[in-house]
Amino acid sequence: MELRIPPHDIDAEKALLGAVMIKTSGLMDVADIVTPDMFYAEKHKIIYSAMLQLQKKHEPIDIVSLSTELRLTNSLDGIGGVMYLSDILGGVPMSTNAEYYAKTIIDKYKLRNLARAGEEIVELGFTDTSDTDKTIEIATGKLLNMSGDTNREETDIRNIISEFDNTQEDFKSKQFGENKLIGISCGISKIDTAIDGLRPGHFWSIAGYTSSGKTQLLLNIINHLIETTPVTFFSLEMSKADIISRLLGIETGVGMTKIMRHEFHDTIEVDKFTKARERLIKSHLKIYSKTNSLDGVILAMTRDILRNKTRVFAIDYIQLVRSKGKSEYEQITEASQRLQTFARETGCTIIVLSQVSNEHAKDQNQEVHGTKGGGSLPASVDLAIELFNEDKKEERDQKAASGEALAVKAIIKKNRHGRCGYVKLDFTPWNGQFTESTDWDI
Repeated sequence: MELRIPPHDIDAEKALLGAVMIKTSGLMDVADIVTPDMFYAEKHKIIYSAMLQLQKKHEPIDIVSLSTELRLTNSLDGIGGVMYLSDILGGVPMSTNAEYYAKTIIDKYKLRNLARAGEEIVELGFTDTSDTDKTIEIATGKLLNMSGDTNREETDIRNIISEFDNTQEDFKSKQFGENKLIGISCGISKIDTAIDGLRPGHFWSIAGYTSSGKTQLLLNIINHLIETTPVTFFSLEMSKADIISRLLGIETGVGMTKIMRHEFHDTIEVDKFTKARERLIKSHLKIYSKTNSLDGVILAMTRDILRNKTRVFAIDYIQLVRSKGKSEYEQITEASQRLQTFARETGCTIIVLSQVSNEHAKDQNQEVHGTKGGGSLPASVDLAIELFNEDKKEERDQKAASGEALAVKAIIKKNRHGRCGYVKLDFTPWNGQFTESTDWDI
């Protein structure tokens, strides 16, 4: 069997160390992104650690100071003595750009981590387990985390401020275009105004009682996103065919029943259907209709981030997400907490639908919606929207029979990062379209 040497670049490691010895301030440029364990050569790890210690003491970094520091830890002879430090210094290229060499070191470190993760995943594959989905989730997580310390929390305030400045510049640049939002537009301008769009790392809920239109509102948002944004939709109640017919109805304005039966009134409707169909084919949408375990959902989301760079996930609905051997309350709580954590850690946006309790459905004035089955969903979400039908049942039936729009309140009951309030929407059940009404503003 051929011996395979892990990826590394000794010359880049020596060049980085030499660059710091020539220009002490060079260490400041790389200390937050390069750690000793990223070096392949053990002696380079030792030398770099000594450099970091000198930095902490606010001392210059040169052959003399390094030699002294290494003697204190009885490491000087182990790295090859003063002669090896001189060799490093003498071999520095003309360029002393420490950041340039740091990138090479980090890239090789990532490749070694990838190789190590691959070996560990192979071992997992040969492990007899009763929970295969959990094993696959662990394996996928190893790939997500393979970059190690390069993704660690930033602690240097200068870097945090720099990141903030970049965000400000990005937002300023948007002011001159059509999109003035921090996040991605959800397609309903008045809601966008209140929440600043779908923002990375946020966890949403859209709640309502049965037949309130919450699934259709979610599909309206998805239909708006899929042309430019990778979206994954977990439908735990409807078939894929039903979902597609509803999306086509939203896009065309043609009745969903006519679309399912392929019964079009005229060539105009046929043309609308054809264009909407092609749009869906080219879209960035993925649909799961059979994945209902929490571990399975998390695994699929992890896989879609890796494969498709998916940024928005939608789940219809959270009460149908299952965990083994738990009560409904415990299942909703665990799902809420794990999904919130997943959104934070990956920077994606997650939207879940939720049914409200019968008691809560009678009182729209409660601050946060009462989740059917209980659980910590209201506490976990960044944004809670609840749908409330303004029309009485008789009026709804009458309007539905005549093809009129229903009056729906979209109430923003919780918003960690903006305003609460409500907007009035018009909902047309036969084609599934939500449109804004001009009656109320947030």
